[in-house]
Amino acid sequence: ASAPPAPAASAATPTATDSTDPPAAAPARPRTTVVHCRNAPPAPDTYDVYIGRGIGTTNERWGRPCLWGNGFKIQGRNTTTARQTAANRHREWLHRPEQADLRAAVRRELRGLRLGCWCEQPGPCHGHNLCAVADADFDAGGDSSTL
Repeated sequence: ASAPPAPAASAATPTATDSTDPPAAAPARPRTTVVHCRNAPPAPDTYDVYIGRGIGTTNERWGRPCLWGNGFKIQGRNTTTARQTAANRHREWLHRPEQADLRAAVRRELRGLRLGCWCEQPGPCHGHNLCAVADADFDAGGDSSTL
């Protein structure tokens, strides 16, 4: 017995060139991450944006302004607990109502990038607070207005 004949294509059957095909899905945006900046100026294989502190009164490093540094310094020795305390203070400050414009800038400018900081990774770092704000729409179903 032979296989039944294939149904004939009709005008109602869409084809690959039919304009009613759904648009291709946009490529997934990578999540924002924090990496150690490796004691070197920005390089394509290390990080996209430096988020550590600047040096001196100019608040710059490698001739570039440091806009995203943690203003809450580590108190005492640089331990995991001390870094976590500084990161917690940064998170509380970042989520204050008066920082709404800063959170919007984080979502707009840092989303999907690799953030370079001096904190050992993985470990406590204010950069994780920036990542949470930048990627808020991943977890909030696209509505990050409450952050």
